[in-house]
Amino acid sequence: MSPHRQKNRSLVIRIINMVNGMQIVIGEQRKLYVGAIFSLLVLIVMIYLRLPVGAYIGVVIASTVVLVAETVNTAIEELCDKVQPDYDPMIKKVKDTAAAAVGIALIGAAAVGGLIVFGFIL
Repeated sequence: MSPHRQKNRSLVIRIINMVNGMQIVIGEQRKLYVGAIFSLLVLIVMIYLRLPVGAYIGVVIASTVVLVAETVNTAIEELCDKVQPDYDPMIKKVKDTAAAAVGIALIGAAAVGGLIVFGFIL
């Protein structure tokens, strides 16, 4: 097989893996599904209120960061549970740190939302 063909096949495999992962995330992780629906509802309200494009950009970026953090947190938790099914203080620390990343993303998203609402009120 030529190197070019291998490279293309590798890309196809990566896309298939990505789609499989997204199906797992959407199908098994209710928090992510709810987060995606909530983000969509926020965007619909923003369209109704006719907010400026910058507001949409902020919400899309903030929502994406939260969903990515949730996805990475889930992957880390799953791996930790597989590697060490019993309680382990180091595994707890890893899981708590991953959960903190989600919390930081949520705080950032709330700040973006607050700034948009504040700007809309003024």
